[in-house]
Amino acid sequence: MVSPPGPDGRMDAAEARRGCDLLYNNGVLWVEEAVPRVLTEALVRLVDEKMQNKDGNQYFTVQYFKNREDMALDWEAQPVRDVTMYAIKFLSPVLEELLGAEARLVEFSCLISHPGARAQPAHADCSNTTLQCADTAHLYSVFVALEDITSALGPLTVWPETHDYFQLLLDPYQLLQREPGEILGQFQHEEDEDAERAQRAKEDPEGSAEALAARKALYSQVKMTVPRGSLVVMDGRTYHRGGANTAATRRPVFYFTFASERGLLPEGSTYSISAAMK
Repeated sequence: MVSPPGPDGRMDAAEARRGCDLLYNNGVLWVEEAVPRVLTEALVRLVDEKMQNKDGNQYFTVQYFKNREDMALDWEAQPVRDVTMYAIKFLSPVLEELLGAEARLVEFSCLISHPGARAQPAHADCSNTTLQCADTAHLYSVFVALEDITSALGPLTVWPETHDYFQLLLDPYQLLQREPGEILGQFQHEEDEDAERAQRAKEDPEGSAEALAARKALYSQVKMTVPRGSLVVMDGRTYHRGGANTAATRRPVFYFTFASERGLLPEGSTYSISAAMK
């Protein structure tokens, strides 16, 4: 976790270095209560108004779409600009270090999880097929909690360090149909694969150690039960999921994603952004 902004709304050099290290090593960082409440409250009101009057809204496909909406937001609305600029002002030292000063905005939307939404399967936002290309861009998403996120609301769950072993884990498209426990079960209970793995360990000890670390990373998860205004920054290769909303209210989360200034955009991401924002 990184410390929240100071009175000037900026991140100091030491915290910026720490933030970069956290994303390099863990694939995720979070900052509690980074955005002032008055700004998030204004954006929540706007989101609620847009949900009530759906004419003209643009929606994108989201996993386990029943009771979930991925609604594009536009820059023209003052509450959207205020929250975005506050978050970017604070995170810019980290984002520029990781993505370059000319990073490309590729997602700009609001995820709304309504009561009754099921937990998503664990997945990454990037396809490992594309990431085998040397010139693939990196993606980092910034999530802004617009309400206090409780366990009942189905918080974002993240598996830290899985971005490091992305190529060794299951293809994300296979993961769309699996729960995290099933992923672990594959590694624990399939004897044929275990025998094959043991043989590879003899032939390539270093490689088997990396595979073991990849599997171990799947056992560690963090549920982002964070207060309103908190920021979560996540590498697009990090495995994660939205939880089940068992509460009586919706869970709105504003998010935007930047791609590195150069490179092909990886497959797999929704790229939820209105035509006007491209």
